[in-house]
Amino acid sequence: MRIKYLLTISIIALCLPLLGGCAIAQHNTESTASTPAYRLLFYSRALRQATPAQRMAMLGNARDHYARQPSALAAARLGLAYGQPGYKGYAPENGWRYTHKALTMDSDYWDPAAIAFLRQFFTLSADNANVRKLLAQNQDQAEALSQQLHAMRLREQALNRQLSHAQQKLHALTRVESELKP
Repeated sequence: MRIKYLLTISIIALCLPLLGGCAIAQHNTESTASTPAYRLLFYSRALRQATPAQRMAMLGNARDHYARQPSALAAARLGLAYGQPGYKGYAPENGWRYTHKALTMDSDYWDPAAIAFLRQFFTLSADNANVRKLLAQNQDQAEALSQQLHAMRLREQALNRQLSHAQQKLHALTRVESELKP
């Protein structure tokens, strides 16, 4: 009996520091999960994992929240919602604009990791807007070239008809000439 008692006491004594460490680790996890950077990352992850219909709902909620209470976090969430591709509400220009607002609204709210995340998202959204603008310009140029090509093909067909008509006249003249010369 005494051996069981000593063994139980020693096991409990060994486990107590581990339990304290778990409580500290759990406290650190909770405190880091409530930082602005983690809030943005979790929101961004939720957007990426959502279906297009769920993203539209999240965008609507972010718009409503920003309209009711414009804050740096509300602007950042709205920017993230606009900037996530793959659904009808995707608008990188708005993502860029609201992310910029979030960075300038309340700089004391953001920790360095959140600032870095928002700046990177801002840059990517701005780059995406430039790429979309260049793509639109290239599409306009491609359409203009396509129209020019179509016009040139129509002109080629007209010239081929004229050439065919001229060749028919030439053959007719050659026959007449050969009939006149016996």
